[in-house]
Amino acid sequence: MIVYPLDAEALKRTAAEAFSSGTRSIVVGNATNLLFDDLGFDGMVISCASLKRVQYPYRTERDPDGREYIYAECGASLPQLVNTV
Repeated sequence: MIVYPLDAEALKRTAAEAFSSGTRSIVVGNATNLLFDDLGFDGMVISCASLKRVQYPYRTERDPDGREYIYAECGASLPQLVNTV
């Protein structure tokens, strides 16, 4: 089974449900350079392909120094990240 959460909250819920039900699961980004056994994977593949948001500068109120961060979701590609910054 493969699941495509559409946002970070759906990813959290999906992963929590898999964990609590004891379902084997693996979280993958865009699934590039990913190999599986010919027999497949007996569990849930959670794909982050829909989670591609990159934000720079990203600031958080938890950091009193006002530092800037890069926010990148797990499906963002490296070229997308580099072109954003």
